[in-house]
Amino acid sequence: MLFFIHKQTIKNLDKIKSDIDKYKDTFNNLPIEDLILYEKAIDSCIEGFSLFNNSIFTAIFSFALGLFSSDLINLDKFDNIEKDFVIAGSIALGVLVVLIFFFKAQNESYIFFKKVIQLCIEEKEEQKNKEIEKRS
Repeated sequence: MLFFIHKQTIKNLDKIKSDIDKYKDTFNNLPIEDLILYEKAIDSCIEGFSLFNNSIFTAIFSFALGLFSSDLINLDKFDNIEKDFVIAGSIALGVLVVLIFFFKAQNESYIFFKKVIQLCIEEKEEQKNKEIEKRS
């Protein structure tokens, strides 16, 4: 079992390295000013998704707290309309949980692209510094 996990981890790392190389080749063709703008845009996306995730989490927590604190769990007390409301609310709660995982995954992909862009910016700055040293 551990061997399989180790083998899968190495395979995933190789895929990540090849993805980084592929995207670095794409981003290296861009001027450094564009890369800096892309990095700022990705930072905004990451911040937006983080805020959105936090607001969804707050909504889930508030709804769950309201659900449990007002004895809505005991559905025998209510008529059919109120039961439907509780069931619909529970489904909405599940959808919000799924949204959190979706946006978390989306955020991770933006973080990956940000790291690749940062690598490209660092390489371009190193190239620029080497050219300046050669001229001196």
